[in-house]
Amino acid sequence: MKCCGMTKSIKCITLLSVLIFSSCNNKQEGERSLFDIDVQKKIELDSQASQYLYSLYPIASASSSEEIIALPNYRNPIGVTLIDYDGNYISHVGSEGRGPEEIQSARYIGLDYNDNVVINDKISALIKKYDRSDGNVHAFGNYTEDGIDLTSRDMKQCDGQWVLSINHHEYAPSDTSSMIGVFDEEFQLLEMFGSFDPYLVGRKTILQDPILSADCKNRKLYTTHVKVPYIQIFDLDENSKVERIEHIPEHFKISDRFIDMIEAGEQMAYRKFLIEEQSMSLLLSQNDDFLMLLFRNDTEEFYETRNFLDREHFIAVYSLDDYSFLGERQIDGAPLGTTKEGFLINLVNDDPVQLELIDVVHNSTE
Repeated sequence: MKCCGMTKSIKCITLLSVLIFSSCNNKQEGERSLFDIDVQKKIELDSQASQYLYSLYPIASASSSEEIIALPNYRNPIGVTLIDYDGNYISHVGSEGRGPEEIQSARYIGLDYNDNVVINDKISALIKKYDRSDGNVHAFGNYTEDGIDLTSRDMKQCDGQWVLSINHHEYAPSDTSSMIGVFDEEFQLLEMFGSFDPYLVGRKTILQDPILSADCKNRKLYTTHVKVPYIQIFDLDENSKVERIEHIPEHFKISDRFIDMIEAGEQMAYRKFLIEEQSMSLLLSQNDDFLMLLFRNDTEEFYETRNFLDREHFIAVYSLDDYSFLGERQIDGAPLGTTKEGFLINLVNDDPVQLELIDVVHNSTE
């Protein structure tokens, strides 16, 4: 089964916390690792959940209070399926169409504080919330005033407000371009703050979309962009930048080319660009001790199979104490998101579908 264009149903998922997989331990002899990766849980989806996840999209959103994970299906059928940490089916929302309860895309999702599923359907320019308490579906406008686009693939709340990454696709980022938006429960914009990374200022690219991870408890916001590995840290109370991590992990490739858009017939050149020249940041995550950047490098094999597991995935780890770089590892599987415990949700097999929850921890031999 292939995760994109799959021919069989998804059955297994595993949850991972950030330690280091022994199978991915590429340290040189005599080199000491400062962290490890520990597999906390392996999950196999039950048959009911599997039938809805025929074409799993590589994103997962987790509840902030319960052991619930939301997984979106790309097509046949379009929608979002909720499972528990044992892979048991909970519910499914969404169906393809233009009706009040229907959607045309489920690539941008989230769970609110009451574990209602929220889908940012960019094709319909609507955000739909599926209320689990009464079954009602509420629709809100996708905020596009002044060319603002919501780019958070895993939408999160802090103190009842949505804290989301935003992009201004009409122009290149400037010194005053905000990339963080705070929205109320009905997705009305309350405020914008946070500047694009300096590397992108004045350089428009299709890979400029911001990526963020909110630490609501400690009132910190960690941000990066698809094109770069640099991480900016913001204070959520002051809306101010407190740090920028400039380290470039060894396996992160940054091209000096900035591609604005892909014209018809240029797909092969773009494919070569992503394989040979440019890595892509996927998500940021943090636990009590570490800040983690997950990124990928494309491969020829992926473009032949369209299987997410045929890409090369890496994790770069930083200390939350002083943001120092602690190392990077290639990991088996495809990272999808983060749980409330700070565990990474990692797709490690697609037939049957398996997820792992992994945790990054201190090396006990230090």
